[in-house]
Amino acid sequence: MKNYDEITNDLLERRDQYETEQRNKRKVMKRTIMPICCFCLVALLGIGLWQGNFFNSKPPITLDDSTIIGEKDWIDETNVEKYKSVVLLSSANKNLQVKNIRLQKETELPLQYNIEVTDIRNLGQDEIENIVNKKKEQLRNQLAEVGIEENDSGVSHGAVDVRENVIITSSAIGTFLIESEDYGKIKSINVKNNSEFGQVELVLLSNSIDIKDRFPHGTNITIDGDICSKFMSDMQQEKGHFEINWRHSLKVKEQINENPNIDLSEFNDSMVITIEYSDGSIEVTEIDIKFNKDGSLFILPRGTTQTT
Repeated sequence: MKNYDEITNDLLERRDQYETEQRNKRKVMKRTIMPICCFCLVALLGIGLWQGNFFNSKPPITLDDSTIIGEKDWIDETNVEKYKSVVLLSSANKNLQVKNIRLQKETELPLQYNIEVTDIRNLGQDEIENIVNKKKEQLRNQLAEVGIEENDSGVSHGAVDVRENVIITSSAIGTFLIESEDYGKIKSINVKNNSEFGQVELVLLSNSIDIKDRFPHGTNITIDGDICSKFMSDMQQEKGHFEINWRHSLKVKEQINENPNIDLSEFNDSMVITIEYSDGSIEVTEIDIKFNKDGSLFILPRGTTQTT
């Protein structure tokens, strides 16, 4: 089992890898933009382009937010809202590449979160044990493909839960990140969910944060005071790692056990992320969380509001 320092180092290495990839992308963009600009200056000498209202058109920009590695989603610059912080959905693929996607209002995204139900009401103990062992092995392999290792409770970011009537296998790879223009100005962060079917878990990895304060969880969590001040200072210096995770609750397990054939799309929740800044301004991001019938989970961002 990895200790907290090893977990912290692993996550910080993944963060550094992502930031290095982003810097390389920006360098490529700069090399690409320069010849394009030269071409445009020459083209503007043409009467046809002048009459075509070339000066009033804006080229699209990319947020590197495609859900497919290697592809880009192009959007118009005028549609990019300006906030002090943005919420990102982070995921990983089998090539161990981390993909951070900026949330777009009313745009569904998969969360890389799944629940699988196995009905065991008519099975013997030996059959159940065989199924459990196979599920654990499958889960270990699935998570290992994206660089997540097992821990002493079974599998990190996953579980095989044996109940009276069912085996519930769950995997959770996707997570939420906050990217801010100035972490030092963040006064507090509150994260809450709104239904009995979920809960939220925060990850605050930093040497300045006590181990007991690094993994708060519940239905309404606030980070403020000295903890927030110390942690955001570390984030500003790129010495910390922050995650927001959604997890299904005990209520979901209980209802599945009562009815193994239940429609998993009945389990819906929503999450609200509130960031308060030292100047008194507040940004609130709302996210709907929904299951498909097959147990896969997706999110629907409802947008961000800002008050000053």
